Amino acid sequence: MLNEDQIIKKLYEKAGIFKERMMRKEYLKAVLCADQVSMAILCLDVDESIRKEIFGERDKNNPVIGLIDEGQYIKALDWCIYHGFHHTVHTFENVMKKEH
Repeated sequence: MLNEDQIIKKLYEKAGIFKERMMRKEYLKAVLCADQVSMAILCLDVDESIRKEIFGERDKNNPVIGLIDEGQYIKALDWCIYHGFHHTVHTFENVMKKEH
């Protein structure tokens, strides 16, 4: 089992992996990576300052800036919505055949 320092180190490593995957245009993997970090922060009740450093802080006058960039995350999500469906096992046709 990881101790607290190791968990925090892994969260920062995952933020770096997110950036690498975005540079390689591996959008589906980038979204999953960011979601893993988000879930870990929520479930483990990580300190608020670490969350702000990784995901940034929302401010009405400034953009959200963090290690995991919100704009890049939204770009990756858009890609998944428009192009990522073919990466799944379930297609519309397969689902419709199973229902009837």
